[in-house]
Amino acid sequence: MRILRALPAHRGREVHPRDIHLTLVFLGQCAIEQRSCAEHAAERVSGGAFELVLDRIGWFPRARALWCGADDFPAPLRNLASSLAGGLEECGFAPERRPYQPHVTLVRKAAARVAVSLEQPL
Repeated sequence: MRILRALPAHRGREVHPRDIHLTLVFLGQCAIEQRSCAEHAAERVSGGAFELVLDRIGWFPRARALWCGADDFPAPLRNLASSLAGGLEECGFAPERRPYQPHVTLVRKAAARVAVSLEQPL
C-alpha cells in the first residue's frame, strides 16, 4: 500500500491488507454474548451513501497505533457511527466520550509519532 511505504520508520506491526477496515465503533474484547448482541445491533443499522477522503496520518499514543483518517467527514458517516454506538449501548457497551474520529489503522505498536497531511489523499 502506497501510504505504508511513505511512513517513517515505526518499528511497529503493519496491519495486513486483508484486515484493513474503517473503524465505526471500537469494542475491544467482549464476551461471546456481547459479540452476538453487537452483530445483531449492526444488522439493524443502515445509512446513506457517502464518499470519504482520507487525508492525514495520525498516531493514537495510548494504543501506539498509526492511522489514516479524515479532517472532514460526511454527515452520513457520522450518523452511521452514532446509530451503531446507540444500538451497542443495549448490549452493555459504554458510549465513547470522545468525538468520533473515522480512521483506518495502519500500524500497531508503533514507535513513531506522526501527524501529517497526505500530499495525495485517498
